[in-house]
Amino acid sequence: LPLSLTGSLMALLAVNLGFVLRATPANVGVFELSYVAAAAAQGAPPGSALAVGMLIHLVQDVPTIALGFLLGRPLLHSDTSTATTERAPAIVVALAQAKLPGLPPNGGTTP
Repeated sequence: LPLSLTGSLMALLAVNLGFVLRATPANVGVFELSYVAAAAAQGAPPGSALAVGMLIHLVQDVPTIALGFLLGRPLLHSDTSTATTERAPAIVVALAQAKLPGLPPNGGTTP
Protein backbone atom coordinates (compact mmCIF):
# COMPACT_ATOMS: atom_id res chain seq x y z
CA LEU A 1 0.00 0.00 0.00
CA PRO A 2 1.18 3.50 -0.67
CA LEU A 3 1.25 4.58 2.96
CA SER A 4 3.74 6.92 4.53
CA LEU A 5 5.58 6.05 7.70
CA THR A 6 3.03 8.10 9.61
CA GLY A 7 0.17 6.19 7.96
CA SER A 8 1.76 2.85 8.81
CA LEU A 9 2.22 3.89 12.44
CA MET A 10 -1.37 5.09 12.60
CA ALA A 11 -2.57 1.73 11.23
CA LEU A 12 -0.42 -0.08 13.79
CA LEU A 13 -1.90 1.99 16.63
CA ALA A 14 -5.45 1.47 15.35
CA VAL A 15 -4.97 -2.29 15.19
CA ASN A 16 -3.50 -2.36 18.70
CA LEU A 17 -6.42 -0.30 20.03
CA GLY A 18 -8.71 -2.84 18.38
CA PHE A 19 -7.17 -5.49 20.62
CA VAL A 20 -8.48 -3.77 23.76
CA LEU A 21 -11.86 -5.45 23.40
CA ARG A 22 -11.85 -9.10 22.36
CA ALA A 23 -15.06 -9.31 20.37
CA THR A 24 -14.25 -12.45 18.39
CA PRO A 25 -11.78 -15.34 18.70
CA ALA A 26 -8.35 -14.18 17.52
CA ASN A 27 -9.97 -10.78 16.87
CA VAL A 28 -10.95 -11.91 13.38
CA GLY A 29 -12.81 -9.09 11.71
CA VAL A 30 -11.96 -6.47 14.32
CA PHE A 31 -8.30 -6.55 13.30
CA GLU A 32 -9.14 -6.14 9.64
CA LEU A 33 -11.74 -3.41 10.28
CA SER A 34 -9.26 -1.43 12.37
CA TYR A 35 -6.60 -1.72 9.67
CA VAL A 36 -8.99 -0.74 6.85
CA ALA A 37 -10.27 2.28 8.80
CA ALA A 38 -6.77 3.56 9.52
CA ALA A 39 -5.38 2.88 6.04
CA ALA A 40 -8.43 4.33 4.26
CA ALA A 41 -8.12 7.47 6.38
CA GLN A 42 -4.63 7.86 4.92
CA GLY A 43 -5.90 7.53 1.34
CA ALA A 44 -5.40 3.81 0.66
CA PRO A 45 -8.06 2.02 -1.39
CA PRO A 46 -10.35 0.13 1.04
CA GLY A 47 -10.20 -3.13 -0.95
CA SER A 48 -6.43 -3.14 -0.96
CA ALA A 49 -6.33 -2.16 2.71
CA LEU A 50 -8.62 -5.10 3.53
CA ALA A 51 -6.37 -7.49 1.61
CA VAL A 52 -3.29 -6.20 3.42
CA GLY A 53 -5.05 -6.41 6.81
CA MET A 54 -6.05 -10.02 6.11
CA LEU A 55 -2.51 -10.88 4.99
CA ILE A 56 -0.97 -9.36 8.12
CA HIS A 57 -3.42 -11.25 10.33
CA LEU A 58 -2.75 -14.49 8.45
CA VAL A 59 1.02 -14.12 8.83
CA GLN A 60 0.62 -13.48 12.56
CA ASP A 61 -1.81 -16.31 13.32
CA VAL A 62 -0.78 -19.25 11.10
CA PRO A 63 2.61 -19.89 12.78
CA THR A 64 0.98 -19.81 16.23
CA ILE A 65 -1.77 -22.20 15.17
CA ALA A 66 0.72 -24.56 13.51
CA LEU A 67 2.97 -24.55 16.59
CA GLY A 68 0.01 -25.23 18.87
CA PHE A 69 -1.12 -28.08 16.63
CA LEU A 70 2.32 -29.66 16.57
CA LEU A 71 2.95 -29.30 20.31
CA GLY A 72 -0.58 -30.14 21.39
CA ARG A 73 -1.18 -33.13 19.16
CA PRO A 74 0.65 -35.63 21.42
CA LEU A 75 -1.51 -34.49 24.32
CA LEU A 76 -4.69 -35.34 22.42
CA HIS A 77 -3.58 -38.93 21.95
CA SER A 78 -2.22 -39.51 25.45
CA ASP A 79 -3.91 -41.83 27.93
CA THR A 80 -5.73 -39.45 30.28
CA SER A 81 -6.47 -42.10 32.89
CA THR A 82 -2.82 -42.52 33.92
CA ALA A 83 -1.65 -38.91 33.48
CA THR A 84 1.60 -39.95 31.82
CA THR A 85 3.86 -37.34 30.30
CA GLU A 86 6.21 -39.37 28.12
CA ARG A 87 4.35 -38.35 24.97
CA ALA A 88 4.07 -34.67 25.80
CA PRO A 89 6.67 -32.22 24.45
CA ALA A 90 9.38 -31.29 26.95
CA ILE A 91 8.24 -27.67 27.21
CA VAL A 92 4.70 -28.74 28.17
CA VAL A 93 6.05 -31.07 30.86
CA ALA A 94 8.35 -28.35 32.21
CA LEU A 95 5.50 -25.84 32.40
CA ALA A 96 3.20 -28.35 34.09
CA GLN A 97 5.83 -29.16 36.73
CA ALA A 98 6.96 -25.57 37.32
CA LYS A 99 6.55 -24.15 40.78
CA LEU A 100 5.08 -20.69 40.36
CA PRO A 101 5.56 -18.22 43.23
CA GLY A 102 2.39 -17.12 44.97
CA LEU A 103 0.31 -20.14 43.93
CA PRO A 104 -0.88 -22.62 46.53
CA PRO A 105 0.44 -26.18 46.25
CA ASN A 106 -1.82 -28.87 44.78
CA GLY A 107 -4.66 -26.49 44.02
CA GLY A 108 -5.23 -25.52 47.66
CA THR A 109 -6.02 -22.09 48.96
CA THR A 110 -3.59 -19.55 50.29
CA PRO A 111 -3.84 -18.59 53.95
